[in-house]
Amino acid sequence: MDLPDEVHQQVHAVAGFAYGAVGADIHVFGDGTPVYLLYARDTHGSADPLRRDSAWLRAQPSRMLDARSEIVEFTGREADLAGLRRWRDRLDRSAVRWLHGPGGAGKSRLAARLAAESAEAGWLVVDAVHGTDTHPPAEGSQDLRTDHRTGVLLLVDYADRWPDAHLRWLFHNGLLLGELPARVLLIARSVRPWPALRAQLTRQRRATDLSDHPLGPLSGRQGGERLRMFEAAARSFAAHYPDATAPAAPRPPYQDLARPDFGLTLAVHMAALVAVDARAAGREPPSDLTGMTAYLLDREHDNWRRPPGGQDAGQPALRPPGGHDRYSIDLARTVFTAVLTGPMRRADARPLLDRLLLRTPVDGLLSAHAEHYPPSDPAAAHVLEPMLPDRLAEDYLALTLPGSPVSGHPTDLWSVTAVTRILRRETGNAPPWTSRSLTFLLAAAERWPHIGPDVLFPLLRRDPALAVRGGDAVLAGIAALDSVDLDVLEAVARLVPQRDVRMGAGAGELAARLTTRRLQRAEDPAERSRLHAELSSAHLKADRRAEALVHMEEAVRLAREAAEQDPAHLPGYANALLNLGGSFTHEIPGAHRAVLLQESITLMRAEAERGAAARERREADEEDEQAERGDEGDEGDEGPQRRHGAVLGALGLAYTRLAVAHWETGDLPQAHVALADADRSFTDLVDHDPFRWWSMSDDVGLVSTIRGGLLTTEGRPQEAVEAVEAVVANARRMAGLSPALHGRNLAHSLTMQSTYLWEAGRHAEAVGALLEALHLHRQLAEVSPGDRDALPDRIDQAADRLIALGRHTEAVPLVEEVLALQRERLAVVGPTPGEAAEAAYTAIHKARHYLRGRRGADRLPWGSSAEIDAEAERLVRAADPAGLWHLLRAVPAPDAVRIAHRHGPGHWAPPEDGPGRAAALRLAARSRRPHAVARAAR
Repeated sequence: MDLPDEVHQQVHAVAGFAYGAVGADIHVFGDGTPVYLLYARDTHGSADPLRRDSAWLRAQPSRMLDARSEIVEFTGREADLAGLRRWRDRLDRSAVRWLHGPGGAGKSRLAARLAAESAEAGWLVVDAVHGTDTHPPAEGSQDLRTDHRTGVLLLVDYADRWPDAHLRWLFHNGLLLGELPARVLLIARSVRPWPALRAQLTRQRRATDLSDHPLGPLSGRQGGERLRMFEAAARSFAAHYPDATAPAAPRPPYQDLARPDFGLTLAVHMAALVAVDARAAGREPPSDLTGMTAYLLDREHDNWRRPPGGQDAGQPALRPPGGHDRYSIDLARTVFTAVLTGPMRRADARPLLDRLLLRTPVDGLLSAHAEHYPPSDPAAAHVLEPMLPDRLAEDYLALTLPGSPVSGHPTDLWSVTAVTRILRRETGNAPPWTSRSLTFLLAAAERWPHIGPDVLFPLLRRDPALAVRGGDAVLAGIAALDSVDLDVLEAVARLVPQRDVRMGAGAGELAARLTTRRLQRAEDPAERSRLHAELSSAHLKADRRAEALVHMEEAVRLAREAAEQDPAHLPGYANALLNLGGSFTHEIPGAHRAVLLQESITLMRAEAERGAAARERREADEEDEQAERGDEGDEGDEGPQRRHGAVLGALGLAYTRLAVAHWETGDLPQAHVALADADRSFTDLVDHDPFRWWSMSDDVGLVSTIRGGLLTTEGRPQEAVEAVEAVVANARRMAGLSPALHGRNLAHSLTMQSTYLWEAGRHAEAVGALLEALHLHRQLAEVSPGDRDALPDRIDQAADRLIALGRHTEAVPLVEEVLALQRERLAVVGPTPGEAAEAAYTAIHKARHYLRGRRGADRLPWGSSAEIDAEAERLVRAADPAGLWHLLRAVPAPDAVRIAHRHGPGHWAPPEDGPGRAAALRLAARSRRPHAVARAAR
């Protein structure tokens, strides 16, 4: 069983070819499509597609503003560039930085400058492109080998749009795990995903320097950064205009560059380009940033009226089929489509445009679009290359969609229908560009108020499942949009999988925003109590337990107040008590939880008895009516039966959690009584509501798991094993149906089974179950902060079991991993005395003590240096790098250095993602030092 169930295949390409990557790994989905692609900056991201003559460049403003064209010399952001240089040149072997700022702040331009300087300094510069922004690559190869390189610099643009799990897969790529320094620069608008990713990277086995770098507004003081940037951009743009000179100084409306509008690099460049272009055309420039945007997009439109081959004013243009007006309209619509879909292969683009542009020959249109917006993939095989910069493309969407406040720019009613058709789900499946389309619409909606009410919100009302298909980042983006309507949040929230670990963060943000909005309107105590309970659940999903506890306590207070005013609200009060007493086992002592749960059970039993009595009266009345009519009647109202089923399910949960509370306080007899009551409640539930029982199968299985723990505590482990066998079998079946929803329960069930098997003396079986559980916990740790925090203890438990059985070969790597994780945890919590630091110190001491002992024990079988050398030669001839690596780790250090120098790293490299990488790096470094080898020989 693998989690998450999206990604389960890994293709290695070490000195080989797999999706065109040599010297790196590619992770792919089960259908073979890539999670991401890696491109060497030498062939991808270069300015070649835009390095044309001046007439071609100035024909479209987007070409001049595209950072890839490198028209504007790098000016401004010097302090930011210097900071990135220092980060790159640190002594750390691995470093990750999150570069973030609003669209147009200059992130891509800054990253491109760092990339160019790094390439000149001998670094291998690589772009990582997410699968939603690319398509299966064309034939060809990406050479990502690191021979003779200074280091590896990996650039990840749009990092905030990557699903969290996919970013974590990227950090497992072998390209980042070699001997050379590795730097990963994640480029994003939002900093939202960074804390969770940073926490996960902190817990990885290799030490990594983690930092973020915000791009604030450009300095606006007199004669400062903005003015120098404006002057440099104006000079650069003017060089591409015949007989044009750059303005000597900013003139109206550019004299006030200190305005907030001009805090972005793109805004200053736009102002400079408009100034130069308007001066060359003898026109008056617009007076604000919105006017500049419209001016530049008008220029873009004007060029679409000129078919390829006649773009400059002095060149003749061929008349296209249908005339220039029809041609420019179709091309404008193709540009609109490309912004929402991103690049794709022609075979995929053709049917899409056939649906969007009826009675238009799309092949010629795709070729024309490629002339205006050349493909940037290495093989130039893609079409529908989107307009850049992104912020200008977002503005183009906004000004094309009806409702735009810019009256002088033409809108197109077709665009509203096009958005719906572009995102239409075929045969139930959302198109692969769903995430990109929604991301661009959300970004545009943040700055253009008509996008949400007129386009995005109606779209999500019709098909809220699109937001779920868009993924974690889209859910979080919807939650963060100030203008989003409450009914849109509700429609999307209803479709979010409740326990899908891949959407935990986005689902939590969405639920928190939705509930906060509802709370602002709610006045009734019962309603406010229910909403605080939902907000508590949202915080729990995001692993914010302290905030969750505060809201749950408020929910209980309000529910009590509502029940005092009206007894009809007693069931709500009972549920609130259940949530408070059952969900916060680490925050509330067991004795207090038992009191809360017992009160909840009393209220629910009373409700169940009232429901049963009412049901008996109703059934008797129905029988009398049927006897009078002489018929058999119908099935009756299922509503009361479902309500009774809900009470029975809640009772089962409450009794289960009460058993845990009694167990914690040492009252084992009462714990057994509570479990028996839970069994009866769940058994009654099968009769009243089988579907609800099935949906609660994980909770039903927990009863037997806890009973096994009680039996083990009482010295009856064999009975515990028998009790939990059925639980594991059922959990395995459920996880097979949906790993993302039920994988965690299977992991916990296997862990408990391992405990009971161990106590019963069935040690080998116990270790097998525990290692299977650890495999699942590792995958859960990739997507869940809570599981990441618990992973070191779970690994330590498995290592202890292996050590107890004398299986030291398997235990040593696990102990080394625990040591690395605990050191990283200590680096996070700091050395200040406290429970967390003390636990880390204790675990580190335990691991080091064991490893020192094992090194001595493992070296005992080895005799003279000659015998060690003979064994090394045998392993080299047998092409057994794993065996030679084990030998290097087992023999004394001088012998290891000698062997490493003699045979080279290619013969003894450790597993790419296994423990011992740091030791391998040290050995490789020493093997290149003759004086160290000489000392070892002596």
